[in-house]
Amino acid sequence: MTDAARNLFRQSIELGWEHKRGGFFYTLDRDNKLIMREKLWWPISEAIGAASFLSAYDREDYFQI
Repeated sequence: MTDAARNLFRQSIELGWEHKRGGFFYTLDRDNKLIMREKLWWPISEAIGAASFLSAYDREDYFQI
């Protein structure tokens, strides 16, 4: 389960984060192409929770704050 959490977090950052303005795009399709450009409050809230958990329980440098 830990590997799945790590991989999901990394892919979310790499595919869903908008690097120019910040924030996560709301929806990608199965080919990781953007469907909805909207950025809602809850995806970033979930990302903060996941980042907090991973930084506390995973010693890999990628997850350390």
